[in-house]
Parts: sequence; C-alpha cells; structure tokens
Amino acid sequence: MRPELQQAPSLRQHLVMTPELRQAIQLLPMTAAELEAYLVREAAENPLLEVERSNFELPSGLSFGVLRAPCVAEPADPRADLRLEVNLCRAPYAVRQAASMLVDSLDERGYLPPLDAVLADELGVSLALLWQGKALLQSLGPAGFAAENLGESLLLQLAQANKVSADTERIVTMYLREGCPSADKVAAILDLPKPQVQKVLAELQNCSPSPGGAYAARHEVGTVYPDICIVKTSGGYRAKVNQPGVNEINMKRVFHELFACADQGTKEYLRARYHEGLWLARAIKQRLATLERLAAALIKFQYAFLEHGKASLRPLTMSAVASEVGVHESTISRAVSHKFALTPQGIVPLKNFFSSHVHSLGGAVASLAVKERISQLIAVEDKKSPLSDSQVQDLLTAEGINISRRTVAKYREALSILPRSHRKAWARG
Repeated sequence: MRPELQQAPSLRQHLVMTPELRQAIQLLPMTAAELEAYLVREAAENPLLEVERSNFELPSGLSFGVLRAPCVAEPADPRADLRLEVNLCRAPYAVRQAASMLVDSLDERGYLPPLDAVLADELGVSLALLWQGKALLQSLGPAGFAAENLGESLLLQLAQANKVSADTERIVTMYLREGCPSADKVAAILDLPKPQVQKVLAELQNCSPSPGGAYAARHEVGTVYPDICIVKTSGGYRAKVNQPGVNEINMKRVFHELFACADQGTKEYLRARYHEGLWLARAIKQRLATLERLAAALIKFQYAFLEHGKASLRPLTMSAVASEVGVHESTISRAVSHKFALTPQGIVPLKNFFSSHVHSLGGAVASLAVKERISQLIAVEDKKSPLSDSQVQDLLTAEGINISRRTVAKYREALSILPRSHRKAWARG
C-alpha cells in the first residue's frame, strides 16, 4: 500500500500568553504610586484612557505627610539591566519572554520559586520554556544565581570551579538536610573519608548563600504611601487596597463619540486603543482582587500581631498564604514586593508578615517575634552590666524559646544592637 498524506483535525492543550495575563503579571509587583505613574504614562499615549484616582482614606488622625519609615526605593531598578541583557540575547523570543517573566519572580537572594506545572499555567507558558528561561538567566548572572534553593545554588557555584562530583552532591544535600552537622557526622552517615568531607565543607565556606544580592532593592528613608490599610472595626479587621484604575465608562463614551465621526484608518486606531484599554482595566481589576485576597489571608494568619504587635507574629510562609489565596507562591512573592500596609501596629512592609521560626515549648515562634523579644530584653538591661549573648540565650530558654547563642548574636546584629562590650563601654562614656 502506497503511503498517502492526509489531513485530520486534532485537539491539544497549550498555554498562551495573552495580553491580559502579561499585563497582570507586569502590574502586580508595582506599588500604588508606581501603578499610578504607569497609568498616567499610558493615558498620555492612549486618548481613550482616563486615570481614576483611588479614594483611599487613612484612619482618622493620620495623614500621608506623617507616614515616614525606612522603605524600599528603586530610583534605578536593579533588575532593569538584567531584563535588558535578556532581551539582547540571541535566544528564541519565547525563551527570552519566559526569562523576563522569571526575573520578576526572583527573591532578594536571587532564587526562583519551584518551577512546576502550576507556575507554568499561571504565567501562561510551558514548563519546558520556563526551564529554558531559567537556564538563560543562569548564563547571565553570577554562579549560583537563579537556582530554586540553597542546595542547587551551592552546587552551581561549586560546578563553576569544577569541584562537583556525585559524592559532592551527596555531601551538600545531606549537610543542608541535617542542619549543618559536623564533618565527622557527615562522613559517618555517608560512609566517606573525613578528609574528603572536610574539603567539600571548606569549599562551601567560599560560596555565597545569596548570589543574586546585586538584584535586591536598595534601602533608603522616604515617605511611605501604604498600598493596604488594615483597620479594626466592630466586626474584626478589614483591609482597603490603595489602587488607582481606569475609568471604563468614560473610555467607552469617548470611544463611541470619536468612532462615529472617524475615517476608516482612525477607526482601526481607535479599536486597537480601546482593546488595549480594556486589557489594562481587566489587569488592574485582577491585581486588586489578588491584593484583597492577600490582605484577607494576612489578617487571618496574623490576627494576633494586629492585636498585640511584633512579639505575637506567628511563623508564616508564602506557600501557606498562596494555598489560602488560591495562587502560586511566586504570585504572592510578586504581590508583597516593595509594598507596605498601614496597620494598628504602624507601617509594616508586607514581607514582614512572613517569617521563619525557632522552636519553643509552646510550638514554633516567628523569628521576627524572637528579635522583638531580644530587643525588649536589652532595652531594660542594667546599662552598667549589659547582657551577654549567652545571658540573653538563657533568658529566652527560660521562656521556652530554644535558640543558640550564635543565633542570638545574628539577630542582635540584624537589629543593629552593639555587642555587650561596646554597650558597656558606651554606658561608661
């Protein structure tokens, strides 16, 4: 039988990056101020658009003029150069597009969220393209950059120095999984020579845990315009999102008025601008809905903090909030980026609602709550005989908080509190 060519219909599923989805991803990381500036620029290019300012109201007794706090400002976006490098690469357009979307998913350490089917579906690209986009980012950044976790990052850094083997991977994986045990314990568990393990662990000391630190935002002091206001009402807490928008009613009215008396070329132009405006309006609504669900989840998980302050913060991961909101973890990461909430406890960066934990007799305690307790203990210490890190450790242990002296020192330094010897010398002076 001679083979013949035939046409037959078939069904298959594939992900498409729609204009609405692309804009929604672009708008979500923006603060309210950045979004308004963006809409003003869009309105200058689209005669149909009219920016609708938010009717955001502060609680009685507060004004924007007094809302000053350490904030994240980016006069020059530290990731702009990375996006430019991506766009200048000779990689296929689809790969460059995937890499550009992943840039906004990088955290302050230069890590990516887990690349899985859920993230691919959310971004509207295939998982294969995400992996190619990840590889492109890794080729542009420092060794260990754009990894999905610390272990992968360390192995990438070792690989650049040609210091990776099957045993090296086993050592690094076990070392991190077991909480950084001694070389003796690693060697015993893996049945490897101790000198070999010591060599790998020594090489790890030269690796950076945050290879993407260069892409983190710079900190400076400025006026904070909260993106979310959380207020207490008789029925509990409620959140109001500060967000400008597009006046769709006026856009539609102006479109019909201009369209009625336009020539064919102008009509095509107006149709294009009208659809662009609709896409933008839908993306803004999606951003608002996401932030409202995020705020509701934060109120639910951190109710005690809103009532009592930092010491009552509970451990919380972006993964847990993502499950509550019904989105991917990377969406939560983008949503909290550089945003602040005005709460009964003051101005709070949204990222502060998320915290790792330490163990206590009553269960896990948020690391930010532990830092707050350390700050409180040192604030009331005898200034002539300040507390040592070991003494602070003992006091926390007595309260049921299990923490090492080294961690106390790390938290104290993060709080910009001087060591005991310096505090004592300062008191004498």
